[in-house]
Amino acid sequence: TSATATAYFEARADVAVSKSDNPDPVPAGQLLTYTITASNPVATSGSAAYNVSINDTLPLDVVFLSATASGGGTCTTTPGANATTTAGNRTLVCGWPSIARGAQQTVT
Repeated sequence: TSATATAYFEARADVAVSKSDNPDPVPAGQLLTYTITASNPVATSGSAAYNVSINDTLPLDVVFLSATASGGGTCTTTPGANATTTAGNRTLVCGWPSIARGAQQTVT
């Protein structure tokens, strides 16, 4: 006789997101860099996080230059490079297929 058992693993992740700016404050007309960090801390996550997505609303009336995601992530934006943000074009969306337990990824 033979027996078959089936088990399903349920991913349990707790992704934390933070955002910082540099310099702070920034003088008008100067370059401002935001860094967004998505972390999957060991203390609160039981597994890798899958299909991680971050949505960020950019300030109005700033010139958007670029966004780069680390670790194989991708970013899409409503404003194009060198475009001034308006109410209709200021959403930045970045994502990763997965973030390992205890790891973090950034967008700058």
